[in-house]
Amino acid sequence: MVEHLGIELGIEFDALLHAVGRVARLSGYGLEGLGIPTQRTVESNEYLQTIYPNIYAAGDVAGPHQFTHTAAHQAWYAAVNALFGDFKKFKVDYSVIPWATFIDPEVARVGLNEQEAREQGIAYEVVKHRIDALVRAIADSEAHGFVKVLTVPGKDRILGVTIVGTHAGDLLAEYVLSKGAGQTGA
Repeated sequence: MVEHLGIELGIEFDALLHAVGRVARLSGYGLEGLGIPTQRTVESNEYLQTIYPNIYAAGDVAGPHQFTHTAAHQAWYAAVNALFGDFKKFKVDYSVIPWATFIDPEVARVGLNEQEAREQGIAYEVVKHRIDALVRAIADSEAHGFVKVLTVPGKDRILGVTIVGTHAGDLLAEYVLSKGAGQTGA
């Protein structure tokens, strides 16, 4: 039984997958001996440096997200900061990391959603488009879903995008590029 809007509903199913998460393995690498703080992740700063500026953490051990594309994103920052940090360091920018949940329909997003913007006190405007106007969706007979774009009030700078529908993960790519470049796209 589940509850939705104060009403208990029964949902029939054949199988249930219950995923409880995962934890990075942090022991056995000598971090304890160096005094590098570890809890569920290796403690690091916005440049991915540990308490020793020449030791970096990236991927599942660094958090905050355990995704392959997040690890690759962090690896770039860690490598560039390790190689060129004496000249210029770069803070990791998590706002351009795309998320996709491959269910039916797919849910994909980048940047802030409305709840996060409210919680952080960030002003935003919303533009919402239905997917049934997209030619690909019509051709695929999958013309249901939406694209929701959050922008800075009075400007076209993207704060976040959420897409729900078939191929949402594919449709998100242009918004990720636009957001990362600070371009418009509403």
